[in-house]
Amino acid sequence: MISRWPAGVVNTRAKWEMSVKGFTTGTDAPLEDRNDRRGQELMIMRESALAMRPVSEQRSIRFRNQSSVRRRSGRRVLWVGLMMTVVSMSPCAVQAEEQLKPKVEERVRHATLFVRTFQSKKTKNDTYLGAGSGYFVNGTGLLITNNHVVDPTHDPYDVKDPAEKQSFHYKGGKLSWTVTTDSGTPQEKSYDATVVYQNEQADQAVVQAYEKDGKVLHTPHYLPLQPESKLHERMNVWGAGFPGAEAQGTKEKAPAVQIDPGNLIAQPRSPGGRIRRVYTDVIARPGNSGGPQVDQDGRVVGTATLMTSAPGREDQGGAREVALVPAALTAEMIRNAYKLKKIPPGTDFTPFLNFLSEQGERIDLPEFDRRAASEVLFFANGDRVYGRFVSKEIKLETELGNLTVPTNAIAYLMTGDGTTTVHLEGGNRISVSKIDPTFPFEPDGGRAIDVKYADVSVISFRTEGSAAKPVTGKVSVVDGNLCRLLLSNIDGAAKFTGAAGTVDISLENIDRIESDSSDNQVITLRDDRRMTGKFEPVAFRAMIAATGTPVEIALSSLKQGYVESRFLTGRELGGLGLGKLVSDRADFRRIAQTLESSAPEPARAALDKLLDKNVYTKMPTLEKDRLKLLDSVELLRAGKYAEALKGFRMVTHSEDKNAAVFANAYAAVLKKYENGQFNGKPLSDRAVFADAGTEIAKDQVLRVRTVIRELRSIDGDKKNDFVRLANIIKNNEENISLAGVFLGTVPEDLMLRMWKIGQTASSGEFRRLGGKIQDFIRPRGGGAPGSQASSRESAERQKKAFDSWIEYVLKRIDYGFFVEDIDIEEILAQEGEREN
Repeated sequence: MISRWPAGVVNTRAKWEMSVKGFTTGTDAPLEDRNDRRGQELMIMRESALAMRPVSEQRSIRFRNQSSVRRRSGRRVLWVGLMMTVVSMSPCAVQAEEQLKPKVEERVRHATLFVRTFQSKKTKNDTYLGAGSGYFVNGTGLLITNNHVVDPTHDPYDVKDPAEKQSFHYKGGKLSWTVTTDSGTPQEKSYDATVVYQNEQADQAVVQAYEKDGKVLHTPHYLPLQPESKLHERMNVWGAGFPGAEAQGTKEKAPAVQIDPGNLIAQPRSPGGRIRRVYTDVIARPGNSGGPQVDQDGRVVGTATLMTSAPGREDQGGAREVALVPAALTAEMIRNAYKLKKIPPGTDFTPFLNFLSEQGERIDLPEFDRRAASEVLFFANGDRVYGRFVSKEIKLETELGNLTVPTNAIAYLMTGDGTTTVHLEGGNRISVSKIDPTFPFEPDGGRAIDVKYADVSVISFRTEGSAAKPVTGKVSVVDGNLCRLLLSNIDGAAKFTGAAGTVDISLENIDRIESDSSDNQVITLRDDRRMTGKFEPVAFRAMIAATGTPVEIALSSLKQGYVESRFLTGRELGGLGLGKLVSDRADFRRIAQTLESSAPEPARAALDKLLDKNVYTKMPTLEKDRLKLLDSVELLRAGKYAEALKGFRMVTHSEDKNAAVFANAYAAVLKKYENGQFNGKPLSDRAVFADAGTEIAKDQVLRVRTVIRELRSIDGDKKNDFVRLANIIKNNEENISLAGVFLGTVPEDLMLRMWKIGQTASSGEFRRLGGKIQDFIRPRGGGAPGSQASSRESAERQKKAFDSWIEYVLKRIDYGFFVEDIDIEEILAQEGEREN
């Protein structure tokens, strides 16, 4: 159970008494454990009791509480409780056995920062508030930390009056921040910084560090963000940060970076298949907040934000884990910040190219706008010229050979520092060694001329008619740090010579390729085998995704890369995916992979072995449900629709929420198309089934969008409006979950918006009825008070509203971290939200 409540109120006592006369608060209900659901409810009750008071009185009480907390905690940040408490390690926790490689550890130490927050009451930085950790994410001083590290008024579940926040800053003084690089070493330096983007719900902040002259800070060491596809349970992770940083924040010298090993414990998914939080057992203490946790390559798995218990581990001897904001959500937040133009011009965006593309197709770099029907030439002096690139293709010499690339597959062509890079739609990049010196260009309103590539810094290509071709088969990611190139249709096996001799390595079994100091290649296979040696210099035929350009690539030339095997024949279903659902068991994963391939027949034999009575009865209940799900999918693929529907309906009652949502979505498709046909084609075909599910999901999304618009227009003072709203939300939750399976994360945002509306409405109803109860209690015109029966009825209705409030808050807590706030509305407004 995840907890987000401030430690400043952990020892607060609360009492909630309901009677026909109204509500009172007392001091005899200790809130001992923030991870206890009842404890969270008591915390919400305390806030709701406060919500009954007039707004001005609420502010006064909250500011008194804030002052009290600041006095007790000295110069701590107000919400320091969101920083890490000491981890009580589980007896079953497994420490990482490996050590970070020296080069990786050095990079992590250089990139991890000591972050301090100040207020300037009389002079600059005269009042220290607190400290935490952070880390650089690009080469020009952009860093990530927790929002609670940089904002003393942070409280993600308390809806604040903006005036209260402004009043806090006005009375306390302007906030300011410093970041310290190479902390605790002779090379230690501190720089001023500015918070450029905040997200309270995800507890994340984007911060920009500056040189003394006001220019963005040059940072050669930064940490790339790891995509969630590379995360798996029990993988080794290392947490970097400054335990005890808060107490040392006023000292002249900052503390040294501490790196602790651990393992990834759990990564629960939302109904749409997105990892919303990650749990590890890395030892963390106050001061680790905002620090990175990385894998063995130094890629960020997530940002440490709070202590909690992972799902299913709440009762294991009080074991606690570190909850991380996944790197994928951090990437999403950075993408939003770019779209909203919050990040300063001139910042290095190259580390974020893989997620600055829209839906993995069209690239949109923030500083180089693209036009629909024309190319744009960007010159170094700031000039921009619109027109048309006359040629339909460009010939390039690259490390992959001589390539001919169609211009409608190119997003940007960049020159600079003697290098040329072609950015393809979909996020792929090609480093160019040689290109023709000029290109024909027809400016708007002029005649075609030859323009020198060396004279322009960037060419952005038109978006009209451009799109990335779908990648099918097997995919290789070459040089994952800098030049990300997707290749398709790599087949066969490669010969690898190591200490044990020469062996044939199946390409689809390779997870990672890198070089060591002796220029040998080190490969890691999917079954965790590790081998050092050399590939034979054999060139494999491949095709560049999005262009269809044929190339040849020799694995012996790779210094760092990945080889991913994905079955994308037909259409890859959005959402969870079978493999993600059954990732705990290797035999289940193999069956899922077979069912998602173009040849599912071998799955039946493997399923029958596991469904044997002697094997099946010994399985835990959740594994039985997942196996039944796999069995139902196989029946669907075999065209046995009635049997498949029966199986899916059984799994809809599973305690495994993800499996239940998946089964419910599949059952909905089979129920709607009882004849097993969609547009005259059989549902047993995976692509046809995906199309049928997508059509249902899009219809649900349109309905929910309409519902949300209606909910926003509801007047909370109207009788029975809240009851109607609660029923509407309840009836639509299942539909949104169904749509999430087929459309991925879009419906998840709709679910969060509905829950947010529910919270706001129930809070408003609670306050309205509280005022009504007070009217009943007060004597009327010096006479008797109002009707006790009416008071009792209002109290009962108020309790229902309050229970709904708790329900929505706890749903959002259970759901995990997410990137959703008022800025999302601004993004949608800028882009023009599509209703169809």
